[in-house]
Parts: sequence; structure tokens; C-alpha cells
Amino acid sequence: MRAKLSPRANPLAERVFQTAGRDGKAKPAGDIKTPWARALQLARIEDLHFHDLRHTFASHFAMKGGNLYALAKILGHASPKMTLDDYAHLSPQFIHEQGRVMDAPAYAART
Repeated sequence: MRAKLSPRANPLAERVFQTAGRDGKAKPAGDIKTPWARALQLARIEDLHFHDLRHTFASHFAMKGGNLYALAKILGHASPKMTLDDYAHLSPQFIHEQGRVMDAPAYAART
């Protein structure tokens, strides 16, 4: 019988690799080595690491104009600088917004 964990108790409970052990208890979400290796073998895919999926997601998120500071939160980066260093070049929106900095009118003194 497959263990059913509520998403509130375990946010990964509804994910692809969430499985239960023989005792019916859910295996840790990080325990995907065997199913991942089997899926790659069946698909005849070589040299693809699970972490590559994370990078692919982040790259597509940036290329579609997703907010890079939100991406930093999603990825769990300690500093947005990591995210900006890795993904800003993929974000046309981010580059465009930064280009507009120089197009803005000069600082006007407050009256």
C-alpha cells in the first residue's frame, strides 16, 4: 500500500518520486537515486544528473522573464547574488530593466 502524506505535512508528498517502503511508510523525498537511475536506463539517457533539472528549470524561469529575486527564493539561495550571477544573462527582461537605468532622467533635487 502506498503511503499518502498530506502536502501540508510534507510539501513533497505529491511529487513524482515520493514513494513508500515495504512497511508502508513514506521514504524520504531525497531517496530517489534508484528510481532516477532506472528511469534514465529505461529512457536510454546518459550523463544526466538530477541537479541538471534544477538548473534547467531556473534557466527557463529566467528566460521567460521570471523575477530573479523570486527565483533566488525558489532555489533556496542564501544570497540573490548567486542567482543573479548564474541566471541574469538569461533574462531579457532583467537586462532591459538594467539598461533603462541610464535612460532615466538625471536625479532631480527634492524641493
